[in-house]
Amino acid sequence: MTETRDPAGTTGREETGPDVPGAVLPETGAARSRPCRVGVLTDAAAGLPRTLLERARAAGELICLDLPLMIEGQIFPEAADPRVREHLVLAAAEGRSMSTSRPSPGAVSRALAALAAAGCTEVVALTISGELSGTVQTLRTAARESPIPVRVLDTRTVAAAQAAGVAAALAAARTGADADRVLEAAQAALEATQLLFWVPSLEQLGRSGRVPRALARVGQMLHVKPIATVEQGRLRYLERPRQEGPAVQRFAELVAQRATRAVLADAAARGVPDDHGRAVCLIQDFWGREVPERLHHRIEEQLGGRVPVVRADLPAALAVHTGLGPTAAASIPGHLAGALADPAPDVAGD
Repeated sequence: MTETRDPAGTTGREETGPDVPGAVLPETGAARSRPCRVGVLTDAAAGLPRTLLERARAAGELICLDLPLMIEGQIFPEAADPRVREHLVLAAAEGRSMSTSRPSPGAVSRALAALAAAGCTEVVALTISGELSGTVQTLRTAARESPIPVRVLDTRTVAAAQAAGVAAALAAARTGADADRVLEAAQAALEATQLLFWVPSLEQLGRSGRVPRALARVGQMLHVKPIATVEQGRLRYLERPRQEGPAVQRFAELVAQRATRAVLADAAARGVPDDHGRAVCLIQDFWGREVPERLHHRIEEQLGGRVPVVRADLPAALAVHTGLGPTAAASIPGHLAGALADPAPDVAGD
């Protein structure tokens, strides 16, 4: 029940140049004299905080592509169906077949046209890892017909870490930077950010094919509650603690450690004392509020105001594969946090 995707994965991050599929050459002549305005395109796997997403979308600087969900063959567009999360909860509880799909070429073409109509002269597109989805292939194909140049970046990650790259790209674009500088900002944030996520059950991962079914059954029998990350675009388990209590405690420890590292990295980059370093911690969850609340409390207790916590919903497209209750977290050094560092961060989603 994994997503249908092209067999060829991506081998790098950004694709550009005349010989690369999906690349668009810069415009020439009079078009070059237009003021530079870079639009940002991403997909729902980033799980952007609602306030950030709504503000950027209203300003015509960002479009987030839907990742359609399928429950026993019926398609539920996440953005168009406010009850999609309820549908997923019921389907998971009933053990029904669920899968995801990449955006359609038509949806991508419409998004690119909309950014051009909003005054964007270039687009930087940041996608979910090409090892996890075929979305990047769809973007590269649609870019050939785009009315404006498009630069496609496979983030090689997902969820909160992908959101960090998008937020950095947005912040750079708002300064009037060109596509090269926007890409540099996104890549710097991605390289400085490690995703951590916790899954309370291996059952849905087994059903979706993300882990072998036999391994999932053994994990369930042993009450394994894995802590994982995404490296080189692929899922990798960091630890496999047993029982929920010890697993959540260890997850909180790891999240706090990563937040501390982000604070120190920020201090070093800005040339200030360690206790003046700053970071932002983005926490996402799907139908499991207790764990993110514990993470939030741990960060506040250990690091105080140096690491504001931003809350968001874990993308429904990921919950299809992980089941109910997963939590993701990523800490970004303050100087790279981009739009995530804006005032009025989101609280927990509905």
